[in-house]
Amino acid sequence: MAAESITEGPNDKKCDVIYLDRELGVVVLAQSFYTGKEGVKTAKGNKAADLNTAFNWLLLASDENLPDIIKP
Repeated sequence: MAAESITEGPNDKKCDVIYLDRELGVVVLAQSFYTGKEGVKTAKGNKAADLNTAFNWLLLASDENLPDIIKP
C-alpha cells in the first residue's frame, strides 16, 4: 500500500505521500527527502513549510482542481 500512496511528481502540490484509510478514518500526508550526495544528512528547513502547504492545499481543494497525480 505504501507504493500506491506515493504521489511525488510534477504538480503534486507538495504532497509526496498521501494515504487514506476511510474505514479507520486515517489520513497520512508526508513530505519526503532523498539524496545520494555524500555528506548530506538532513533536508532543507523548508520541508516543514512544504508539508504545511500540502496540508492546507488538500483541505481547500475541490474535486475539479485536484491534479491527476493525486486524484486516485
